[in-house]
Amino acid sequence: KYVRLLNYSRRAFWLQNGMWAACARRSPPANMVVTASALRFRRQIGCFERFRVVTRILHWDDAAFYLEHQFESITDGFVLATCLVKYRPVSIGAGSVSPSDLLEACAAGEAAGNEAEA
Repeated sequence: KYVRLLNYSRRAFWLQNGMWAACARRSPPANMVVTASALRFRRQIGCFERFRVVTRILHWDDAAFYLEHQFESITDGFVLATCLVKYRPVSIGAGSVSPSDLLEACAAGEAAGNEAEA
């Protein structure tokens, strides 16, 4: 249950910050692959308990992004579970893609979108 929700959360995270669009604009297109994850449970999510998943980028290096997901209870803010994920950008035919290059492309795409709105 937790891992399935994290897949949706990661997809929403990359869509909201423009990273999927930056991956799709590349030639050849890049994809984000989970290469490692560790999940720590602190308290069970009860039936019909309301919670949110908070996602943030902790770090990136030459090969991967490192994300943290926290399942937070809406009622008391308690962190129910924490997941650390290593996310590697790859491209078919081109192999590994630098996270720094994707971040630059993401920022360039955001700037271009802001200019189009003006």
